[in-house]
Amino acid sequence: MTLKTPLLLLLLFISTTAFANDTLYFRLSNPWNTVKSPTGKYLRKCIKENDYYHCWDYNGNNILVTESFYADTTFGKKLLCHKYFNEIKGFLEQTRCYENGRLHGYFIDYNAKGDTTAYQVYENGAVTKEWSLDTNENVQVFQMIETTAEFPGGRSAWLTYLSENLNYPKALKKQKVSGQVIAKVFVDPTGTVSNVEIVKSLHPLLDEEVIRVLKNSPKWKPAMQNGKTVQMTFNQSVTF
Repeated sequence: MTLKTPLLLLLLFISTTAFANDTLYFRLSNPWNTVKSPTGKYLRKCIKENDYYHCWDYNGNNILVTESFYADTTFGKKLLCHKYFNEIKGFLEQTRCYENGRLHGYFIDYNAKGDTTAYQVYENGAVTKEWSLDTNENVQVFQMIETTAEFPGGRSAWLTYLSENLNYPKALKKQKVSGQVIAKVFVDPTGTVSNVEIVKSLHPLLDEEVIRVLKNSPKWKPAMQNGKTVQMTFNQSVTF
C-alpha cells in the first residue's frame, strides 16, 4: 500500500499538468472579429497563460494570420498587443495594442519590407499622437493632437452609424467573401471626412462600400491643437 500511494500521486500530478497545458482549438469564419463557425476556414489555437489566453489563427493554407490575447474564450475582451499578418505572403502588416478591450498604446502599419509606414498612439481608445509616411513625396509627417476629433455621440454612436449603414454587396453574396478592410480616415479642420484611403484591401466592392459609408459620415467635432482646429487621421477597421 505504501508503494502504490506515491505512484498514485505521481499519476495525479501528470494528469493535472496535462490538463493545465491543454491547447484549445476553435473554427472561425472571421479571425479579425472572432466569428466562430464549425465550417470556418480559419483555425484558432489557444493556450492559457497566467490570467489570459494566448491565441494564434491560421488560414486554410496553414499561414499564420493573427496572434492575439484575450481575457477568456468568449474573445470579447482583447488584451496586450495583437499582430496581423498578410494572408498570402505571411509578413507582419499591423500591430494593435489593447488594454481591457480598448485600443491603448501603439497601432502600427508595416509594408512588405518590414518598414513602419504609419502609427498612432491610443489612450483608452482615443488617438493622442500619430505619424505617417507620405509615399508620394517621401516626407514623414508627425502630429500631436491635444484634443482628438469626436463623432457626435461618441465612439458608441460611431460604431452604430457604421453597423447601420454598411451593406454587403449583392454581387458578392454567392462568393461569401469575408475578412477585414482597414481604411485611413481624414477628418479636416471643419470636422468633415475629407478623404478616405484603403490601407488593407479585401475586395474592390467591399473597399468601395467602406469608402462610401466613411465619406458620408456626419460632421465630427474637429481635433484641436494649440487652440486651433486641425486635421486628424485615424485608421478604421471594418469586418465583413
